[in-house]
Order: sequence, then structure tokens, then C-alpha cells
Amino acid sequence: MNYEAHMLLWENTYAKIKKIDYAYQTNATIQQVMPYSALLVIVGGNVDLCLGQTPYHIQNFSIFHVGKSEFLDMKTTESYSYYMIYYQGDVIYLDAFIQHLYIEYRPFHTNFSCLPANPIAIELLLRDMYNKWKTESFQEHLSVKAIFYELIYRIFREFTEGQGKSHEVDLAETARRYIEQHVHEAVTVQKLADSLNISTRHLLRIFRERYGEGPQNYLQKMRLTLAQKYLQSNSMSIKEIAAALGYEDEYYFSRVFKKQLQITPTAFRLKYLANMSDFPITNDNHFQYNENQLVQAIRLESREYRLMKQTFIHSIRVPFIISLIALLAACGNDETEKKVEQVIKGEAETRVITDLTGEEIEIPTNPERIVLQGNAIGDLLALGIEPVGVDRRFIDSGVIENNGKIAAADIGYPTNLEKVVTLNPDLIMLGYVLENEVEEASKIAPTVVFNGMLPLKERLPIVANIIGKKTEAEEVLKNYEENVEAMWEQLRANGLIAEGETAVVLQYYWNKMMYVMKTGGVADLIYSPMGFAMDEKVEELQPNSGPYIEISEETMHDLLIGDHLFVLISVDEEAKNSFKELQEKPLWKSLPAVKNNKVHYIEDKWNYTDMTTSNMLLERFPTMLTE
Repeated sequence: MNYEAHMLLWENTYAKIKKIDYAYQTNATIQQVMPYSALLVIVGGNVDLCLGQTPYHIQNFSIFHVGKSEFLDMKTTESYSYYMIYYQGDVIYLDAFIQHLYIEYRPFHTNFSCLPANPIAIELLLRDMYNKWKTESFQEHLSVKAIFYELIYRIFREFTEGQGKSHEVDLAETARRYIEQHVHEAVTVQKLADSLNISTRHLLRIFRERYGEGPQNYLQKMRLTLAQKYLQSNSMSIKEIAAALGYEDEYYFSRVFKKQLQITPTAFRLKYLANMSDFPITNDNHFQYNENQLVQAIRLESREYRLMKQTFIHSIRVPFIISLIALLAACGNDETEKKVEQVIKGEAETRVITDLTGEEIEIPTNPERIVLQGNAIGDLLALGIEPVGVDRRFIDSGVIENNGKIAAADIGYPTNLEKVVTLNPDLIMLGYVLENEVEEASKIAPTVVFNGMLPLKERLPIVANIIGKKTEAEEVLKNYEENVEAMWEQLRANGLIAEGETAVVLQYYWNKMMYVMKTGGVADLIYSPMGFAMDEKVEELQPNSGPYIEISEETMHDLLIGDHLFVLISVDEEAKNSFKELQEKPLWKSLPAVKNNKVHYIEDKWNYTDMTTSNMLLERFPTMLTE
């Protein structure tokens, strides 16, 4: 976890406390989808906690940050005490870099834990915070907010100073869940231990301590329980059941079954069928499928229904429309006649696409009122579509505002669904989103999820396919690539770039954080095939995720050695002043590009990857190179 990036985001965060719960010596089970982000602090007790798919066994003072919309499952066999602070957070963007960090790290939706070195001080803060919250006083609630920021500061200080540590994942429970999820496979103790990165001896010890038996026995019991269900369905042979449950063959399966249940599989099936005099004939007997097969079966059923519906509609369409045309002929309704002609020609008003989640979504063929969440606003604009609703931070902090002519309403992030309803959209596009937002947005209009973080050349065709502009996107990309090539040819012809010259792209932030960029925005243009070459040392860097690779002043002299240096920097005064301090240092002055006067400063608002910004950057770049 990049704690420095999270601290930077929290420094630019507005947080609103929604609720504070405190339970003392309770034994209640909590199972809920989190309506807000939360700090969960367990101050005492023996608790089994699961965040999403990750289990923890808690026996001491522990802090957990629980992401919004995460599923929280907390239970115990004895009493325990906890604080739960629900909050709603939003990052106030200062520049494009903060936006990229927010999209990459998603601080309010990330789960993490902390075993603090000084739990007593934190518990005192929590007690003070809860007591002031109960007063419902405006002044006291302001103090509560201040304490909340103090808590966040203490947690990250524990990590950065090496005092606190993350809570260990419950390996025994993780092993048990792995067995349940892979019960149809040939699971061995060695394979299970390898998946947890522990020894088989350690696995056997912790599993027996928790569940009173070894993982092999647990797996065997699960398989036999499923085998009984499969035998009762009477739809699979003994051989098929044995193969489905990971047994070597049906003979070994039969021996194990008889040894445990004192009856053979065949006799068990006959006995069950003899007792079922009135077996219901339904279409709901799905348990012979595994989870993935069941999903596919349901999708096939829904697709067959949709095809039947379309066939039925087509069978009645033509005679009905012919009568309708005759009726409307005297009215002179050109718009209606145009739509009628489209139907006769088979130009459907809707079509079905498969989105990023694998869901088949029926959407308008030519959507007119699009709501977009994500950074693909410039892609839509380049394809001639202006959405009716967007997260305007991607407009206001970039270069595509176009003198204020983009009138799209602000839907914020997380998405303000109440605002979306008022926009009456016929299509909602989600470039990055929380799972519950997909479900809620789908109640408003057809909702498509796509990967808004893909590179431009991969993302634009996907966006175009959603809005029915595939041909236009091909032409736009073709023109862009031709213009990029022509620009670099002209720069070479003018002697502004020589064969083999290298360049490094540096993102500088006001708190002296520095990042080398290999891809994205400005870097994509600079490292075009006919553009600058990437320095070898930069090329060897392996980013953990995303296009940014953090560097320090100590490593700066080893990495910023390209012939040209492009510095992306915010127009914020604090950033400028901080960078001026760096420019006065000998290390900076000794860089090759600095000594040769080949440092180019670019406002980081140009560092978006959408098609509109890319085209604008292409026009502006020759001037940037000579400034």
C-alpha cells in the first residue's frame, strides 16, 4: 500500500461524518453492505471479521478502514466492543495529478488495517469523539471532525514511521474458503499451502486448531455432501459425479462414499427415488451446475427469451406499420414516418452489447442523452457527442472546457444518482464505478460499464461501440495518427529534434514528490514511434501500477539523464515555489538537459489521455518544445 499517496489524497480530502456507533460488550453479528466508508475500531474481544473475501481473526485492539459498498461480516462467540465511524469523503482536486492518484488508489473504497503501537491514545480519542457526537451540538460536531482527521493522521504516521503494522489475514479461514471454492478440483494439501505461501506443516497446525480436523477431512465432507445432492438430482451418472468432484475415478469415489455413509452411491440414489413419490417437475433444479455454469445457463435462457420476443415483434411489425403509414399519410408527420421507415428497414432502436462485467445490456442504437462517469468526456466530444451529465472535475481541471461551452451537468463522484434521475438519460456509461452504483444506475437507464483507464487507442473503440460511432472512431484515430506522424516529421525537418535523442517525462508535485512517466497523456505523444526515444534506465523501471513511478532526489541524477526533460507541474503557487527550491540545488543544475537548456515545462492540465485533449496537445506541442 502506498501510504504517502494516501496521505497526499487525505490532505486534499473533505470528509463529512455521517454516524458514530459504539457497542460495549455486545455479541451481535453484523452483516451489511457499507453505505459509507468507515473506520472500524475493535477495542476488545475475540472476533471473526471478513471484509469482502478477506477474513481476519481479531484478538486485540485493531483498526480497519472499510471501503464504501464493501460487504462487512463480523461475528463472535463471546462479547466484544467496537467503534464504527461512518463518513463520506471527497477529494478536492488541485490538478490532474491528484485526479490520477484518486482514480488509481481510491482512498475511500480501499480496505486496510492497522495494529497501532499506542492503542490507549487512540481509544481516548475515540471516547472523546463519541461523547461529543452524542451531544448533537454544532460546535462539538466541528470538534468531532477535527478528531477524525487526527485519527487518520495517527494511523498513517504509525505506518510511515514503522511502528504500526497491518493485521494478518486469517490463513485458516482463507484455507477453508479456498476449499469451498475449489471443491470440484483436485485440491491437495501442498497446493493449498502453496496458495497461502506457507508450509504444509503450518497449514495443518492452524487448520486443526481452528476447526478440529485437517483440511483433507473437511474437503472430503464437503464433497460427500455435494455428492448426495447430485445423486438426488438423478441427472448425472456416477462417473460424471466422481469427475465433477475431483475423484480419480468412479470406483474410488464409490469406496469413499460407502466408507463414510455405509451405503453405495447407486443404492443411495435408488433409496432416495423410492421415497420421492411426488417429485416436482420444475425448471429450477440448477444445483448440478457450478456457479459459473449456472450464470451461463441463466444468460442463455434470457437470450433465448429475448430472441423469441424479437421474432414475435418482427412477425407483427410489417402489417401493423403498413396500416400505420396509411393512417399517418394525411397528417404529414415527417418525424413519425421517418421512424416507421427505420422499423420497416429493420433499423432497430435498441441493440445488445456485452460490457466490462460480462453482462448483456440492451441499449439505444443511437443514444441522445448520455450520462458519463469517468475521464472519457473528451472521447465523446471527439465523436460529436456532448453528454448531459458528467463529473465536471475532469472538465474544469483540464483543457477541454472550450471557453465554457460544455453545458453538461455535474454528477460528482461518487455519482449523485438523484441528480442523474433529473437528467432523464437514455444511457449511462460508467468508466470507473462501485458495484452498488451499477445496480442503482440500472434502475434509471440502461447502464454500461467500461474500463476508463485503458490507453486511448484501446479505449476509444470501446466507447465508440457503446454509442454507435465505430466508423467515426476509426476515422478519428486514423487522422490523429497521421497528424502525429506529420508533426514529428516537421519537427525533425526544422532541426528541433535529432535522430536518437532521448527524453524523460517528470511529474513534479508541490510536496516534493516526483514521478517518472512512461505512458499516458504527454508521455504517449513524446514516445511516439517517430518522437523521442525513452532513456534506457527509465525503460528498465517497472511500475507497480499505472503510468507513474515514484523517484527521489537521491535517484534523480541516475534517471533524469535524457537529452530533453519534460516537466509536468501544477500552476499552483506552492508547487512553483517548491520547484524553484529544487532548481537551485546542484543535483538539478548538473542534469544534462538543464545544462543544455533543453528543459520544457508543461502545465499538468495537458496530461489527460482523452481524444480531445490529445488533439489539442498535438497542436500545442511544437510551441511547448520551443518555449
